[in-house]
Amino acid sequence: MAARGRRCAGVEIDADPGTAERGTIVHQVIDGYLRAHPGRLPDDALGALLEFGAAGFEKIRAQPTLFAFWWPRFERVAAWFVAEERRYREAVSRISSEVKGELVLDAFTLTATADRVDVLKDGSLSERKSTR
Repeated sequence: MAARGRRCAGVEIDADPGTAERGTIVHQVIDGYLRAHPGRLPDDALGALLEFGAAGFEKIRAQPTLFAFWWPRFERVAAWFVAEERRYREAVSRISSEVKGELVLDAFTLTATADRVDVLKDGSLSERKSTR
């Protein structure tokens, strides 16, 4: 929804922060949540994720139309994420978020940051991509 300064369904659309910024907000929220809960998820995992989300989406709260459009979508994504994460973590022994690495090949150095690298219970690794 990149409708800057236009009307949609009779409502003036606030300045859109752009797809990249929305993706960054969601990415930061998920990253913060994973860092806060690297082991077992809390009993109210959805409530905890929504708290992180509320803090992350605070920067667009001043744009009520935009917030009203994106926050309910985040709530649905959060519910899906928590359900998937609970299922997935049954096979995981450790999660790590924003893992940096580098590979030196002669005069060339390749650097990268994985959104998430998990050690599975069978000892294998799993790299998971988030929203960015």
